[in-house]
Amino acid sequence: MIPSSYSAIYTALMRAQGISTWSCGDKLPTIVSLDMDLYEKVYKLVNSREDLRGKFLPRLGELHTVFAQIRAIGSFIANSGLEDAWLEAEWFDSESVVNQLLECKHMKRAV
Repeated sequence: MIPSSYSAIYTALMRAQGISTWSCGDKLPTIVSLDMDLYEKVYKLVNSREDLRGKFLPRLGELHTVFAQIRAIGSFIANSGLEDAWLEAEWFDSESVVNQLLECKHMKRAV
């Protein structure tokens, strides 16, 4: 099975629910933390099926949440003059490095 196929996602959700039910009981929904691509597919799957709705709470994973926060901070800082101050202070050696920092592209490569 392809990891991002809906049948594979459904199987993974059912196994996660089995673990959650075994450890916490069946009264609470199963919380599933995912990366952005899988989150979108799981969200669509859970909300398109009545039998899955209310059983699962898909959540965006911490890494992608941090990336979104850094990009938001970067867009706030962009064109504020802070980039020029960083270059003048020689914190960074080029404008492209500053742009990569503000757009969160350097972290994707590091990961």
